[in-house]
Amino acid sequence: MRVVRWWIWALVAGEALAQPLHQRWQPEYVYPYADAPPPQVYQQRRQQLLQSLGERSLVLVYAAPPARRVGDVFYPYRQSSWLWYLTGVVEPEAVLCLVPWGVELEGERVRELLFLPPRQAERERWEGARMGPREAQQLLGIPALPLKQLDSLLPTLLAQADTVYVPEFPRDLLWLPLSGRRLLARSEEQQWLRERFGNVVLKAVPPALHRMRACKDTAELRLLRKAVDITVETLTELLGQLRPGMGEWEVHALVEGGFRRRGADGAAFPTIVAAGEAACVLHYTAGRRRLNSGELVLIDCGAEYAGYA
Repeated sequence: MRVVRWWIWALVAGEALAQPLHQRWQPEYVYPYADAPPPQVYQQRRQQLLQSLGERSLVLVYAAPPARRVGDVFYPYRQSSWLWYLTGVVEPEAVLCLVPWGVELEGERVRELLFLPPRQAERERWEGARMGPREAQQLLGIPALPLKQLDSLLPTLLAQADTVYVPEFPRDLLWLPLSGRRLLARSEEQQWLRERFGNVVLKAVPPALHRMRACKDTAELRLLRKAVDITVETLTELLGQLRPGMGEWEVHALVEGGFRRRGADGAAFPTIVAAGEAACVLHYTAGRRRLNSGELVLIDCGAEYAGYA
């Protein structure tokens, strides 16, 4: 009997191990900010925005596109502030849909839907874990569906809307260099809407959303203070590190390294370190000078944490 058990175990284990480990493993998703606002904060923001909309106003909030550096290498990703503010989602390829008249979902009428690509084990083994629809629903408390389902739902929603708000398109401008044409996303999409859906009006940011973001809530103030504290601590430390002969690039590295060591995502904008006469250049970017004794050194910088700076 023991021999049979061992034989069954060996068979099962052999099938499980038939694939190399790198083809079976998928990283676990962990939300990157342990001190982020709770889901209720994002829910309250969405509800406040929904209450301000007209009965037939549709809001579509798109994630920022990844920015290509060269080839298949991309810059560190930074989410659209609009989507981050309303959902807490930090993943690319996400879309938030707010529908005041509601959408039927599993026998319930919902007014908010988040669309995300499903998780892909192979891609995540290269790029790291990403939030999928299930994780979004569990962690952020918002109904979530695979991104492809938006393609079939969107025409129905557009046919019922009289106003469509899109705060920011993934690509605002497409330049076609051979023909010399520059296509503006907003103009092209407005024309497309009129041709297919009559008098649907395309607008940018709902007025209430501008007002909401202008008045910072408690959760935002906490994140702002953290970003400011990181910046102040880094600059205070830097005062004891500056020496004649250092390169501007070395100071730049100390600043942004200090941000990262203290938990920031990085710099909120390109850090400027300008010594001597370069300090008179408003947006100096060269960063190749060395610091001379007695020179003024200008440092224009700020840390970003969880989307706030």
